Amino acid sequence: MPKFYVTDAIDYANGTPHLGHAYEKVVTDCIARAHRQAGFATYFLLGTDEHGIKVQRAAEKAGVPPQQYVDGIVAEFARAWDALRIEPDQFIRTTDPRHVVAVHALFERAYAAGDVYEREYEGLYCQGCEAFYLEKDLVDGKCPIHGTVPETVKEKNFFFRLSKYAQPLLDHIARHPGFIEPDYRRNEVVNVIKGGLEDISISRAAVSWGLPMPPSIPGAAGQTIYVWFEALINYLTAIGYPDERYREWWCGDDGKSPNALHVIGKDISRFHCITWPAMLMSAGIPVARSAYVHGFIYARGVKLSKSLGNQIDPLATSERFGADALRWYLAREIAFGADGDFTWERFIERYNVDLANDYGNLLSRSCSMLHKYRNGVVPGAWSPGELEEELVALASSSARDVRAAWARLQPSEALAAAWALVARANRYVEETKPWVLAKAGDGERLDTVLATLLEVGRLASRWAWPAIPTKSEEAWAGLALPGAPGDAAPELDTWFAGGTKPLNAGTTLPPVTILFPRVDPATLEV
Repeated sequence: MPKFYVTDAIDYANGTPHLGHAYEKVVTDCIARAHRQAGFATYFLLGTDEHGIKVQRAAEKAGVPPQQYVDGIVAEFARAWDALRIEPDQFIRTTDPRHVVAVHALFERAYAAGDVYEREYEGLYCQGCEAFYLEKDLVDGKCPIHGTVPETVKEKNFFFRLSKYAQPLLDHIARHPGFIEPDYRRNEVVNVIKGGLEDISISRAAVSWGLPMPPSIPGAAGQTIYVWFEALINYLTAIGYPDERYREWWCGDDGKSPNALHVIGKDISRFHCITWPAMLMSAGIPVARSAYVHGFIYARGVKLSKSLGNQIDPLATSERFGADALRWYLAREIAFGADGDFTWERFIERYNVDLANDYGNLLSRSCSMLHKYRNGVVPGAWSPGELEEELVALASSSARDVRAAWARLQPSEALAAAWALVARANRYVEETKPWVLAKAGDGERLDTVLATLLEVGRLASRWAWPAIPTKSEEAWAGLALPGAPGDAAPELDTWFAGGTKPLNAGTTLPPVTILFPRVDPATLEV
C-alpha cells in the first residue's frame, strides 16, 4: 500500500485560531481523507509552535508562565479543529520533551558537518515574523508581511551556513520541479536563491522561552535555538526522529525516496522551501517530496486582521451553520494555491445552491419518491436506457476527474467534478418524471429511475466526503448503504461498485431527513 505523509504548518501559540488557520487545516484534512479513500496509507500531522519571543511576551502580558499560556491556547485550537472535524493522526507540540531530542540531534549533525558557527550579528528583526530581514527585502522600510518597522538587534549568535546550499538547492529544484508548487511559487523561490543567500542566525541570547542549545556545542550556554530553526524539525519529531523509524513515513515504501508533503502559507514559503531543505541536506536527511504553497484568505479584498475588525471566527461559524458548510466553502470556493475571498453573501450562496438545492434536495426528493412509490424499499432490478447509460458514462468520467484533481491537490476541481454528476441527475429527474411513471403504472421503468437516482446520491456522498464528512455520513446512513463513504475501497467510485444492481437492493430506507435546510439571506444577520 503506497504511503502518504502530509503536514500543515504548526500554528503559532500566541493567539486563538482564525479563518486563515482553518482554511489550511480544512483543505489539508480534505486531501488526507481523499488519499485514504484512494487506498493510500495516510499520516496527517498538525500541531502548535510554542516557543519564541512572541509567546514569551504574550505570556508576560497575560501575567502567567509561558507553559500555562500555551496550554490554554492549544486547548482553543483543539476545540476549533474538533468542531470542524479536522482529524489528524497526530497533534504535535513543540513543548513536547521528545521534540528536544529531535532538535538537538539534527542541530548536532549540522554542527558536525561544519555548518554551524558563532559570530556577532546586527540586523533588522521583525517580532511578528521572528525573523531577520535585509534592507532590500523591506517595503518602505517595513516588514512585507506585518507592515511594521523592524527593530535593530545586535547580539552574539550561532549561525547556519545557508549560503553554502544555494547551488545544491537550485540543483535539487531543477531535478525535481514538483518540489515547490504551484509553479509561480517555485519561480519566486528560485529568484530569491539566485539573488544570493546569506547565513542565518539560529540562536537567541535574549529569549528565555525556547529550547536550549545542545550542551555538546561549545559556547552554547545561555543560548536558545531560534524558533524557526527549531519548529521546522517537528515534521521529523512526530514520526520518531532521530530513531530510524522516522523513515517509514518520511521516505515511503523504499526507505529512501522523499515522501513528505508540506502544506504551507505563502508567508512562510522561504523557511520551508529554502531554510528547511538546506537543514535537511546538512544533516544528511532526504529532502521532503514537495511543499504546496497556498494563498491568503481575504474579506472583500482586505486581509483578515484583528485591528480592522474583519476576522471570521471559524468556531462560531461552524456552530451556527454546521462544520460542513464552512468546510465546503473553503474547499470548493477557493482554487488551492491562489488567494481567496470570504463574504457572507457568497458563503450563503454556496450553501444554498451547492448543498441545500443541488445535493440535499436531490437526495431528499429521491428518498421521498422511494417512500411514496415503493414503501421505501430499494429496487433490486435495473434496466438502463439511453439516459441511464449517459449517467453511467458521466459517473465514470467524473470518478477519474475527482481522483485526478485530488492527486493534483485541487479540492475545488475535485468537488466540481463530483457536482457535474449531481447537476446532471437533477435534470434527469425532470426528464424522466417519476411521478408520471408511477401514475402510468410503469413499474419497471420507475424502478430503474429510482435506482439510478439513489446511485447518484451514493456516488456524490462518497466524493463529497472529504469536504463534508458529517453530512456525507448522514446521507450514507439515510441510503442504508453498507460500509461508510470514506472506506478505502476504490471500487466504490464505480457504478454499483462494479455490480449490476444497487448495493442496498431490497433494503428499506429510514425516514427522510433534510441535510441542509435552506438559509434565507434576507433574514440573516452577520
